[in-house]
Amino acid sequence: MEEKIPLTSFAHKILSERQKEIGLFFSRKRKPTIENQRKANALKDELAEINSILKDSFVRDFDEKNPAQVQIGSVVKLENLITGDKREYTILTRFTSDPLKGVISNESPLAQKMLGLKLGNTFKFRNSYGKEDSYKVYSIE
Repeated sequence: MEEKIPLTSFAHKILSERQKEIGLFFSRKRKPTIENQRKANALKDELAEINSILKDSFVRDFDEKNPAQVQIGSVVKLENLITGDKREYTILTRFTSDPLKGVISNESPLAQKMLGLKLGNTFKFRNSYGKEDSYKVYSIE
């Protein structure tokens, strides 16, 4: 049995809205062009991923009974324990990620290291250049 995926309300809202947008795309009649077919194929893949995540997830927001834990939809602030640099990442899905804006996919190696961590947890991460640093989670929203 697969484990349910915790999502924030924020992530659930974004994924549900995107699911509706894609549904609208398919409900409209379009000319059968190569470009429309390519877009339809990409949207089918995105819709399949969204449907899978929403089917296998539950909304888990943070409160006194549920302390902050990194999950899809979390905004995570990290401190590099070696350099003191601070960074902020929002974890969403591969189709909604935008690394230049700090939005990373839940499938990315960095997100995989962070998912499930709690406030104050530390972890080591080796970047794509082979350099390993230690990080501390100092904020989860």
